[in-house]
Amino acid sequence: MRPATNRIFFSRSCKSLFQLGHPLGLVVEKPTTVPLSSDHYDEYRKEIEDKVNPKVNFVVVLLPTKMKQRYDVVKKTLSLTCPVVSQCVVTK
Repeated sequence: MRPATNRIFFSRSCKSLFQLGHPLGLVVEKPTTVPLSSDHYDEYRKEIEDKVNPKVNFVVVLLPTKMKQRYDVVKKTLSLTCPVVSQCVVTK
């Protein structure tokens, strides 16, 4: 998941993950991209609940700033409502 404005950062991060994962024996498939229409924390929660399902193994969420409320909502949703391994990355 990423704000719509972080397309380039997302593309570069995916490319690095593919390059670094292979030598480590990690099979990294093409990710499903979920661009968000706003960076409001409720938008993140809604999209996580809509898109994350039991087939999802790992979620990376790009956050535009270190806003604690947004981070807390994302991690709570990914831990309790839609349990999955996740990583949040602040892009600024």
